[in-house]
Amino acid sequence: MRQRHIRNRDQIMEECGAFLVKDPVSMRGCWKEAFPQPGPLMLEIGSGKGRFICEMALRNPQWCFIACEGQFNVYPRILQKISSLG
Repeated sequence: MRQRHIRNRDQIMEECGAFLVKDPVSMRGCWKEAFPQPGPLMLEIGSGKGRFICEMALRNPQWCFIACEGQFNVYPRILQKISSLG
């Protein structure tokens, strides 16, 4: 499904940029070091707007979650949800 353009995308990216991995290739083999607590690493490919992964993270705070989304106009919504949940 085609997503609408997000008007304030740059502002969202600036405010929530701490949750965004800008160079995932450089993280190869050391993803666990990116998280403040140790725990099992969970990856969701095709995270959409982030509803499922955010619910899972709230239910399992001992796990480390990575959301992977390729749609340019979708992943800022995940960043907003993560930021609002703390």
